[in-house]
Amino acid sequence: MKRNTEKSVKSAMINYSSICALTPSPNMPLYNSSKGFIKTFSNSLTLDYAAQGIDVMAIMPLAVKSQMNTGGYLGTISAQDHAKSVID
Repeated sequence: MKRNTEKSVKSAMINYSSICALTPSPNMPLYNSSKGFIKTFSNSLTLDYAAQGIDVMAIMPLAVKSQMNTGGYLGTISAQDHAKSVID
């Protein structure tokens, strides 16, 4: 990662995980564990880059429409709408 040279400039990295990182779903061991990795990896990066003004976070939405999830769950939104809500 490139280091911030200006003290007033902050940077952020946003990684997408899933609520399955905390509460695994049945019959999805690889998905659950990969989302757990993203959460732990983001937490580790936060410790490594905080002094450089880089904030790293893992977003863990409940249900986002995708090819894996057809959006049949109540409250499901598109990935684009979710990303926009996180950034705004």
